[in-house]
Amino acid sequence: MAPPIALRPPSAPRSPPSASPNRSIFDFRFFSGIALGCVITTFLHNNAGITSFLADTRVSGNLMSGNLQQWRQQIMGLVTKNGGTGDDVRKRTYCYYGGVITLDDEDTRHKCFTLSPDRGTFERVFTPDDGPNIGNLRVELTDASEGKYIWYPGTAVPGFWDGHGHVLQYGEMLESVQLFGAGSVEEVRRRVKEYIKQHPGAGTRENWVRGIGWDQAYFDGKMPTADDLARDPKLEGLYILLDRVDVHCTWASPAVLSLLPSPLPEIPGGFTPSPGIFCDNSMTLPFSFYPPPNSTTLSSYLTTAQSHLHSYGIVGVHDASVPASTLRLYDALADANKLSLRVYAMHECSTRNSFCLNDPHEVPPHRRNLSLEHQIHHLQSTGHPILRAVKLFSDGALGSRGAALLEPYTDDPTTSGTLLVTPEHLTNVTTSWIQAGWQVNIHAIGDRANRVALDALITGLRSLCTNSSSSSSDDDDDDDDITTCIQSHQHHLRTRIEHTQIITPSDQSRLLTHHILPSLQPTHAISDSRYALSRLGPDRLTSSAYRIKSFLRPENNTSNGIVMGSDFPVESPDVVAGMRAAVGRRVY
Repeated sequence: MAPPIALRPPSAPRSPPSASPNRSIFDFRFFSGIALGCVITTFLHNNAGITSFLADTRVSGNLMSGNLQQWRQQIMGLVTKNGGTGDDVRKRTYCYYGGVITLDDEDTRHKCFTLSPDRGTFERVFTPDDGPNIGNLRVELTDASEGKYIWYPGTAVPGFWDGHGHVLQYGEMLESVQLFGAGSVEEVRRRVKEYIKQHPGAGTRENWVRGIGWDQAYFDGKMPTADDLARDPKLEGLYILLDRVDVHCTWASPAVLSLLPSPLPEIPGGFTPSPGIFCDNSMTLPFSFYPPPNSTTLSSYLTTAQSHLHSYGIVGVHDASVPASTLRLYDALADANKLSLRVYAMHECSTRNSFCLNDPHEVPPHRRNLSLEHQIHHLQSTGHPILRAVKLFSDGALGSRGAALLEPYTDDPTTSGTLLVTPEHLTNVTTSWIQAGWQVNIHAIGDRANRVALDALITGLRSLCTNSSSSSSDDDDDDDDITTCIQSHQHHLRTRIEHTQIITPSDQSRLLTHHILPSLQPTHAISDSRYALSRLGPDRLTSSAYRIKSFLRPENNTSNGIVMGSDFPVESPDVVAGMRAAVGRRVY
């Protein structure tokens, strides 16, 4: 994977966006025939006023022109551009030569908007009668309170939603050792030493060194070992735990290994490809000894991540892993008026891949009203995350060869990857959650994992249709009735497969037929390009991997819905990079 894009300074928090009464959390837009690299749910015209961020886009030419650095500069949060908060900003009216795109079906573009002096929300969107010529890029620096307007070059657009990210982990990454792009084990050691120099006391039993971003593809394809971390005397004896770029493996130092039982137990759904490397379910071994950060530190991770996401123009996130403890942190921040990010949470049980709905410590009773209208009202009135989805896991990741494939890896015929749970267990848990009315979102990378996830979701949806079978004796008619019933329930439940990264053509068709939503991260196709061909071979790569247009009906280019995101911190949250990857399969 490529190193993450350099982060801009955090922006000041602003009021969270209001949901449109005419749009749901799942709405999306298409660009060049492919879903936009974010899920946009906030629209400027609504009865509650406007509370979205805007991204200032200084666009010249088309999406594929220029380099990524230029585009990154062209699309930034309005708050980042203007800086600061307070009445001096909020009382002003902003006008853009390129207009203000509202996405309102009847009135999509104006030139100016005015922010309220008290809440920072949008009071009105309008076009002045005496506005300058659109081609005149001269900026008139006159205060709006004197009756004139400040004009900026560019176009203002609604704030972005990322359809799949990990907010807490992103905040932790920003405050830990960043190993993205490290070209050797020696470079990893150098970065760890630099971090310790800047953080005295890091590496003790009570304060482990944490990091993320290493990739053995940069180490001649060989997995590192625990001893590799201890070869430098300055690192010897320190407690170090470094996550692989995909966060599906972690690299432990000898000091951490000394805490683990010997011999190491075998963990179903996990593997240890080299001494000190723990992948997928085996990661529970070192993490069971990891001293967890306190709630103050965890809250700091969330607010740090929030500021950085806002600097990219992101106002909302589908957080793809929210255990009960993180949900409580979100609620506390919202109650303290410190949560400006809109969060659509996917609950993860403390025991992964289980049904924990009946445990009040996992899902509080007051959180069990799954009506989307109720959830949106609750979010608007309290700022608390929406909670009506659950996250399950089918397999690991491609880079570590943990993605479950139907056939062995081309570059390692001894393995076909790892299913984290049995297909029967995943189906049973999925059915329980679906019958309880929850949206089920299943992580699946490999083609076997995607088939298992599809089977589980279709079986769960089918269980809701046991009373809808046709009285006809024709099996085809029965199947048609069941499929129609599944589509009807799926319209409300909107179950998803997270990543949908390698999926056979026949399963692509099944996904479309049953209206299962693919949740995609376009930049993965770029990051994985170093090893995707060697892992999969040309046939699987060209027919099954990194599909986007395959999820559109060929006759009319429509879909049941495509969710796109970045999977930060695995990738940068830069929305423009995601759009460019979706449209052109490149970010630079």
